[in-house]
Amino acid sequence: MVNLLLVDEDSSFCLGFRVWLEKYPGWRVSAIASSKTEALSLLQRQSFDLVVVELAISNGLELCQAIKQHFPATKVFLLTGSETPVLIEGALTLGVEGYCPKGVEATTLLKALATVATGHKYRWQPFRPQNWSRAVRLHLRDTGLATIDFTLFGLAHKLSDHNLLPIERLVWEGRRRELRCARWLIERLWHVDQPSTVIASSEDSRSSLTLPDRLLASLAPKLTYSLDNLTDLPLEIDILLPDRRQQLLQITLEEFRRTLEQCRRSQLTAEQIQQQWQAIITDLWVRTTGAFLGEYTPLTDRVLQDRPLVEGAILHTIPLVPELLSSILWQTPIGLAHNLWQADSPQALIYLQDLLDNLVIQVANAVIQPLLNSFAQDEAVKQKFFQYRSSREIERFRNELSWKYRYNFWVREPRHIFESKQELWIINSSGIDRVYINHSRSVELNNLKGWQFFVTLALEFQDALTPRIRSVIDFVGRGIVFVLTEVIGRGIGLIGRGIIRGIGYAWQPEGKVRRPPY
Repeated sequence: MVNLLLVDEDSSFCLGFRVWLEKYPGWRVSAIASSKTEALSLLQRQSFDLVVVELAISNGLELCQAIKQHFPATKVFLLTGSETPVLIEGALTLGVEGYCPKGVEATTLLKALATVATGHKYRWQPFRPQNWSRAVRLHLRDTGLATIDFTLFGLAHKLSDHNLLPIERLVWEGRRRELRCARWLIERLWHVDQPSTVIASSEDSRSSLTLPDRLLASLAPKLTYSLDNLTDLPLEIDILLPDRRQQLLQITLEEFRRTLEQCRRSQLTAEQIQQQWQAIITDLWVRTTGAFLGEYTPLTDRVLQDRPLVEGAILHTIPLVPELLSSILWQTPIGLAHNLWQADSPQALIYLQDLLDNLVIQVANAVIQPLLNSFAQDEAVKQKFFQYRSSREIERFRNELSWKYRYNFWVREPRHIFESKQELWIINSSGIDRVYINHSRSVELNNLKGWQFFVTLALEFQDALTPRIRSVIDFVGRGIVFVLTEVIGRGIGLIGRGIIRGIGYAWQPEGKVRRPPY
């Protein structure tokens, strides 16, 4: 009997997985956890033969590392819907024995679990370098269908309970009808000719993808998710219609892939990339603009005339571009978070993925900025590209962008330089978000002048005085509390007690007043 611990935040999937797996002799889902903390607590109290982990949960990679460190005899299998091969590669590097996406067929998944449970390795290779775009579409389709199937298993189990209230049964039956309808639509509208490829390989053939292919294949599926801005800071691409925003980011990613091929054919060294990275990024912007606005030649010509403005405001401010290009092309170690990482290490892959996300988003912003500056009130442009149609909405959006750049230049960027951190825009399953990474910026700090330098002085002054001021305020506050409670409070209490006693004497009958002894 294989005792299994399932770690996943999706309760419906967990229920469906348990019902499905326990139909087969020799398998039992002994426990289910929804977080890293809960899983480690169960592992300390109970022994499991196999732990199946959804890597997309919070701290999923840390959970894999903790299991291999503290419970080395326990086998770990990744069954994940995560579209981030970088994280998967990091988990496999930590010693995880197997991996399958949630989109595999039931028989394939059972075989994979059995392979790992018997002490062997199992690997899934969802993407092929020569046709990775088709593999992405295929993987997304299979993942969706498998998730629907497991959820249907769980619903069937719920509906078999004869103690369900009538209203509960109606709700679950309605959800089952919706899922069956969704599955039918996916099968009819998202037809794929060939099945995806499953391979079980040894440890030394974990992945045949090169570093650029892994990064590109990791970002491509995320461009099919929601691309809404999750932050309170506007981006130029926010004004685009959702399908136009997706199209622009996909074009930017494809043009970046071509840029990498050109750099590789030109055999640029790391030193040459360091010297020419601004020209490389500008060329990427020009080609992306041409591909996105290709059918609108007057727009393209006018947008490209704003090249100096776009370079100064966006393109040449994109952080760590030379490091990203050198690490991707020549596997140069990258220095981030005050450490030097090998390009193919799990830590470096995570950083490189964030840098690539940020570069693609910023180049896309650079394409839209001159379009906003010159064609914001052009009705044809608004109809084809913008989700905001009224002049007031567009002008409000432009003003928000203008204030963002001013505030960034005068306040936020000096602060980030002083705090040795970089702001990056990334894409996750929920939309576009921002993160911060630690990175030495001493050269930029030494070059700050004028108001920006004054901001750093103000921050240093604040750091120096704030603890002392807080100590003084705390001391004065304790003194005030002491005076109010111990001095004034007791005095008021004595006065009040005397008044009450005097009133008591006044109400006593005449002749019975007891005088206090003298």
